[in-house]
Amino acid sequence: SSPVVVAGQIADLSAALALASHHAGIDLRAALDITMGREFGALSEGGALRDGGEGDGGGGGAGRVRASGLPAQGGAPAGGVKPYLLDALKLWLRTSVDELTGGALTPRANGGGATYLHSRRAFSPGLLCRTQMAALAKVAGRTGVLALSDDLATLGASHAANLRSALQFNRERLQRASEEFDTSRALSPADGMVEMESVARSLHRLGVILAARTIVLAGARDARAEVMPHAVSDFVSVLGAQQLPDYARASSLPPVARLLTEHGAVGDSIDLDADLLAELGAKCDLKTDPALWRLLPQLLAASLQLPPWSSLTADLASDALPNNLHTVAFALHALLSMVDPLMRAPASPSAVAAAAPPPGGGGVLVAHRRFVELASLIVQHARAAAHTDEAAAEPLVAGRLLLLEHLARLASPLSPAALLHDVLPHGLTATHNAQAWQAASGAAKKNSFPRTGTGGKRA
Repeated sequence: SSPVVVAGQIADLSAALALASHHAGIDLRAALDITMGREFGALSEGGALRDGGEGDGGGGGAGRVRASGLPAQGGAPAGGVKPYLLDALKLWLRTSVDELTGGALTPRANGGGATYLHSRRAFSPGLLCRTQMAALAKVAGRTGVLALSDDLATLGASHAANLRSALQFNRERLQRASEEFDTSRALSPADGMVEMESVARSLHRLGVILAARTIVLAGARDARAEVMPHAVSDFVSVLGAQQLPDYARASSLPPVARLLTEHGAVGDSIDLDADLLAELGAKCDLKTDPALWRLLPQLLAASLQLPPWSSLTADLASDALPNNLHTVAFALHALLSMVDPLMRAPASPSAVAAAAPPPGGGGVLVAHRRFVELASLIVQHARAAAHTDEAAAEPLVAGRLLLLEHLARLASPLSPAALLHDVLPHGLTATHNAQAWQAASGAAKKNSFPRTGTGGKRA
């Protein structure tokens, strides 16, 4: 469009914003400033979210509009970002993640630190929570929040890339195991496979990082809903369809409604999004050797045969495992979604392209199903190893079953049972959960009668 037309459109939008603010009783300009992150100078003078060009130190060069609206690495937005504040926040998040993982698969002396509670989107007690992130989002704006989210995605992708080495070292063995499973549905032991401890550490750290990322994005959604309630955009949309006085120019309100709906949003999903998948795919370099990455579900399942997974006590009250090992479900979901296009069309070069995240409850998750089939055999073999001793079988399967249930909720939130119960008997999970609850309630009752201190009688 010509500059005259653009200027007219900006004037129309400004007038519509003023009109909508008057009728809605809220300062829409101030709300947009917060949700769009103007505090960080994300808006150029032309009103578009742009970066300063890669490799030019943030100087000249035609900026390209990014999907996330964030400055590319090496560039600075035209308004001038405050890097010291973002760097401090990134350092704080990375330090928190390091504190949560500890670099060990077994629980640490302090009980593993804070526990991730998925229902609350928080690491409790109080290390990272969505309330903190919502308060931060009001200060940092959408741009600052997405910068933190992108930094965590980059950090997580570096751990995902570490899996390439284990895939290469164990390639022949994984290929044979995959072929054996296809022909006879038999499970090959992971004994003798190399770098499996490294695989487990990478999955653990990736899981904690992605859990922290969901908290950041959940907080941003909470802040946006408070600053810019959905009812406001709905009201403006309805207002635009009303018959107003001649001077009101109601026809200009629909663009305002779209503006209020789109800006400040952080994506359709906070558990898995296209930006995260693209980052993982780029760091793992899927295009170089797609056949290698098709073996990833086999490698991930083999990691569940490591000793730590045979001695875990699940906390069903908080739906958690020691040392936050249940967050490995985030890592599994992201990695399996990353290779799912390769599993769907192994002969097609175009399948290597970055894929959009699978819709909740829709589509056939080929890589997820492959992993669950392998993992279910591991669970059933572990339970069979205990023969009839139910008490001995519980720790052998507790951690793995809870992990699979977490994965199913992430991969298919509308129908999680559909992913598991075709290959994992429903009776097995139900029986295990009932036994675990019975054991937990028995321990609670045992400790729930305080003694008086006189003759040892119970109060």
